[in-house]
Amino acid sequence: MTEPTERAAPPRCRAAAGRLGAALLVVLAAASARAQHAGFTATDVPAGPASIHGKVVHPEHPDAAAGVEVVLYALPSSGVPGLRRTQTDASGAFAFEGISNNPEVAYLVGARFANIPFPGSRIAFAPGETDRTTEVRIADPTMDPSAVSVVESKVRLDRSAAGLAVIETHELRNTGKQVVFVPGPARPKAKPAFAADFLPGAKDLTHPLGMKPDGLVDRPGGLAFFGPIYPGDQEFTFSYEVPLGAGSARVLEKRFPSAAQRVLVLASEAVGAVRAPGFGPAESVKDEDKSYRALEAKRVPEGATLDLALELPPMRADPSALSVTEVRLVLDVDDAAVTVQEEHALRVAEGPPLLGSPAQPLLSIPLPDGAQDVRFAAETSAVGLVPDSRGGLDVIGPLPAGESSLRIQYRVPVRDGRVALDRAFGAGFPLLSVYVADSGIAAESERLHRRRPVRTEDRAYLHLEAFEIAPGETVPLRLAALPPVAGLPPVAEMVLVALLAAAAVAILARPVLRPRSVALEAMQAPADRRERDSLYTAMRDLEDDFETGKVAEPDYRTLREELRGRALVLLQAERDAERIAGERARAHKAPSGPSSPAPCRACGASPRPEDRFCGRCGAPLARPAELEASA
Repeated sequence: MTEPTERAAPPRCRAAAGRLGAALLVVLAAASARAQHAGFTATDVPAGPASIHGKVVHPEHPDAAAGVEVVLYALPSSGVPGLRRTQTDASGAFAFEGISNNPEVAYLVGARFANIPFPGSRIAFAPGETDRTTEVRIADPTMDPSAVSVVESKVRLDRSAAGLAVIETHELRNTGKQVVFVPGPARPKAKPAFAADFLPGAKDLTHPLGMKPDGLVDRPGGLAFFGPIYPGDQEFTFSYEVPLGAGSARVLEKRFPSAAQRVLVLASEAVGAVRAPGFGPAESVKDEDKSYRALEAKRVPEGATLDLALELPPMRADPSALSVTEVRLVLDVDDAAVTVQEEHALRVAEGPPLLGSPAQPLLSIPLPDGAQDVRFAAETSAVGLVPDSRGGLDVIGPLPAGESSLRIQYRVPVRDGRVALDRAFGAGFPLLSVYVADSGIAAESERLHRRRPVRTEDRAYLHLEAFEIAPGETVPLRLAALPPVAGLPPVAEMVLVALLAAAAVAILARPVLRPRSVALEAMQAPADRRERDSLYTAMRDLEDDFETGKVAEPDYRTLREELRGRALVLLQAERDAERIAGERARAHKAPSGPSSPAPCRACGASPRPEDRFCGRCGAPLARPAELEASA
């Protein structure tokens, strides 16, 4: 995690995007099933001014799109999901009105046709957007799996505390126009659309989002999938662990009940060398920020067996070889909770990879009181991040030598507009950086000191920092909402008046505080220049107030432009005055040679050129040079 910026999609999102359809399918299938369960009462989606309009499309039979159930599933940032259902009209159109357009709420749209869930798309409103359109495609079901093939089977191998962590991803392709699905009663006698066998000794089978697909059936040593498999391509993913005993060499048998056009075996550095008869080397793959050596085989027939020969490198069980170099927290506060995103930068000393155990973790990460909805990225789970018995997290490994990081996210409830985020750390480290999204929040801490705010294109962040965090130290941080304001224009006017008043006081106080010669010079300066100087002072004060968080960014930008504009007007006026004065001086410059004296200023008599005193009243007469100086 770098300093907060407008974030582009990280590289790992490309792989995640390929699994979006499967994730939508799992979520919508579960949501639709719960909605149909007798007695189940779903929470409605968040209310607001927006709407989602869409259409259900059946390419082969357009009339079948009428009267289809459509499900809207809401995933707010609060973590409390919502569900709403409707039906299509005669043309297949549907609408969800009066829903929230909060960009923090993600919507999943899907339909249920012939008792089969059909995923649509994921929708998130942009700021200020109030209407979105989408389309959900449906198809007739068939129990014939002949149109289904395996385009690619990918077996990814990593080390884990148990031994070997395996993630299998199978890309399925349905070249037909019907969705392949075998209902439950017919499965005992039907052929599955896809089947897979595990590596020997597999345990702890898990599925995306922790939910088992409806058409998945467990069988000894593997699984069978009866759909739904939709026209086109979709991915099927699952993971498990294989315990390994003592010794560095292993041969594991992998059987492929379904033929595959391509099989790819990926092995991380912690796994070591992998060999397999009939497989050749392929280009290394980077997946979820980790590099994998690759073996490849094409046109693997149904029933083929793969013998994986592993040479596992030695591992270290030495927590002292692991150090934390920095921890960064990004906080986003709303009325309900503080969302905390953390990144822990880790460094492992040179040598074999580190591997701990639940009894002796490499690193313990306590979580603050009240932390809930704890999440972490897929690459973070690869370092063996597991919950501990104290409500925190433990890092088990393996961790390779060099730099690595782990990212976690959780929420802490806000009560009465305040939250005490006392953050404790199991290990010591040199630098703690905290970034608080500036949304009218006051942050106080005796341990953290304030730095210059960090600004992005659309947000500003308060920046707090602390050095040399000791092992077991608790860093207190209190967050509270600033008093509400009436609106930008009144606030801007009040702050502007205050700044100008402060500048005026500074001008009036200068003769007292500064030496007499300097004060006189300032008093004798033109009024426009004095006002311009006061504006410069006000602009400097405004910058200081913004840097220290006393003025919000919208007010800051408005006031800065107003002060700057007025200062430019005065500067131009001063330059124009100087130019006009110079032209007048040149126009009134006296010609060379004798000149007539001016009339007497006391009585108005006209003296002779040689007179020094008035012949009528005796008053001294002004010389031409004195008259030019006084002009």
